[in-house]
Amino acid sequence: MRAAAAGLALAGAVTTASCSVPTPGVAARVQGQEIPEQAIDDIAADFASVQGAQVPQRSQIAFVLIARPFVQQALGAQASRVSTASVRSALAQQLPDPSPATVEFFHTQQLAQQFDERTSAAFQKAMTTADVQVNPKYGTWAPDQGGLTPYNPDWLAKPFAAPNPAG
Repeated sequence: MRAAAAGLALAGAVTTASCSVPTPGVAARVQGQEIPEQAIDDIAADFASVQGAQVPQRSQIAFVLIARPFVQQALGAQASRVSTASVRSALAQQLPDPSPATVEFFHTQQLAQQFDERTSAAFQKAMTTADVQVNPKYGTWAPDQGGLTPYNPDWLAKPFAAPNPAG
């Protein structure tokens, strides 16, 4: 699970304008399909329940779920090589009852490991025309920065001013 937790290694240019998702409880909308925030919560909770597992950032989880349909599309018939049942079976040793979202997360990572130059190019092409809207708390859809740029409010970037001892 730790190896898979390292993250989905999908690179490429992504060109879609960033928009906020107006519906409460929605992390993103991809090609009209909503990704509920509950899915991200479930995945984070499953990671947290495995001793020694590092919980990915919520923006990383969101990116994997956003990328899922495009990973499957890029692989086409090759996507059937890795079943969700085999992923669930592999997870069973450390996570006996993973959420459906967690299975999807790891399934997407397993599928992405099948990428070669051709499928990677197909993935990048599909993402270029993708209609993706992201809830700003998960980041900004940024084509020039690899997809999803994590949310970083200005106040987090500013250094903390030390108190003035003179009062």
